[in-house]
Amino acid sequence: MPLIRGTALGQYIPADSFIHRLDPRSKLLITVLSMILIFLTKSFPAMALWASLIFILAKISKIPAASLLRSARPILTLIIFTSVLHIFF
Repeated sequence: MPLIRGTALGQYIPADSFIHRLDPRSKLLITVLSMILIFLTKSFPAMALWASLIFILAKISKIPAASLLRSARPILTLIIFTSVLHIFF
């Protein structure tokens, strides 16, 4: 698995799945609309629904979970930092 070892966030990982075969324009449109809707979501149950949808799409895309978690590590640091700041301010 040397290909997956050094993946960065947003890096293309080749796989044969329904998601990979979609038209790039439709993937961009779905991504932008999802980002807007997630940003406008106010309730925790709705956020949990979005998170489960994202996990389902990740499973459908056939990308290993370890690769996804490894690529999310830099963002996790930012989320923890801003969460701590939010507690104090």
